[in-house]
Amino acid sequence: MLILAAADLHYRLPHYDWLLERASDFDVVALPGDHIDLAGSVPVEAQTVVLTSYLQRLAAVTTLLTTSGNHDLDGPGIHGEQVPSWLQRAGRTGLHVDGSAVDIDGVRFSLCPWWDGPVTKAEVDAQLERDSVDRPDRWVWLYHSPPGGTGLCRTGKREFPDPDLEAWIERWKPDLVFTGHIHQAPWVDGGEGIAVALDHEHTRLEDVERTRLCALLDQHLAGVERPDREILGDFQQADHPRDDSRHASPSLPPQPPLPGTMR
Repeated sequence: MLILAAADLHYRLPHYDWLLERASDFDVVALPGDHIDLAGSVPVEAQTVVLTSYLQRLAAVTTLLTTSGNHDLDGPGIHGEQVPSWLQRAGRTGLHVDGSAVDIDGVRFSLCPWWDGPVTKAEVDAQLERDSVDRPDRWVWLYHSPPGGTGLCRTGKREFPDPDLEAWIERWKPDLVFTGHIHQAPWVDGGEGIAVALDHEHTRLEDVERTRLCALLDQHLAGVERPDREILGDFQQADHPRDDSRHASPSLPPQPPLPGTMR
């Protein structure tokens, strides 16, 4: 199974065009959150219409799996906590979105939403418990923010760990978790890119290229070859976490990944 994973596209339509060009080369396209650009000039209501169209077009050429990030929340749900109602509406058109479990060739994909408070957090916990029943040999999650105890949390100045994801990984032991959220992590000291988890038989789920893929994408769109470090500036401009109070922590020294932690 060949999987293309990308996160934090933030309404960069040329990036979605590139995904449309390449999507048919992959069995699965996984997009774990932050489709909307809250800092942009285009109204959120207009962005969601265009984004829904892109997601539907991607789903027409491959298996598309997508979840929400903190930028994708657009209003309170019935419980008063913020939810991505536009993505929920897209899910009713047949797209695989937040809350879904999708089984493909012996791999179960759990699509976890960005949770905003105790009610939506409990929904994620219940989802993972439900999806763990009769799970296949391999289990993969999409979850926007990275787990604590890994270099994926590092911006170079602060860390934004998700201890709840860390606890869920320890409890349920998935084979792989696709995350996003921290744009700078692949390029800063102590940061990390994509890591490939081992399954229970100690064989690789898939050979995935590291963060160079992100650099190639930006270089393709710019039409020129640029050093990876220079590309970091593009990602920093869009790094405006909407509400990271449940993740933010003071600056910490580098920490090795937890045993069994998947990114």
